[in-house]
Amino acid sequence: MTILYIKQKVFSIGDKYNIYNEAGQPVFTVQGEVFTFGAKIHLYDATGAEIFFIQQKLFRFLPEYHIYSGNTLRA
Repeated sequence: MTILYIKQKVFSIGDKYNIYNEAGQPVFTVQGEVFTFGAKIHLYDATGAEIFFIQQKLFRFLPEYHIYSGNTLRA
């Protein structure tokens, strides 16, 4: 089983989290966009390539999120 650790930067514009493996090496970065309508969160690998992003759909009775890989809707 792989164990990952999340470390949030205290002073950053927007939400930004680094995810580390057991050896303390960064494996993912999660970054939220600021000044957008609805949440938009990006997940990047250690090289900075985007793996996917999550976008909140507005004006729904219940919260609804779409997951994209590139421009392709995955879920």
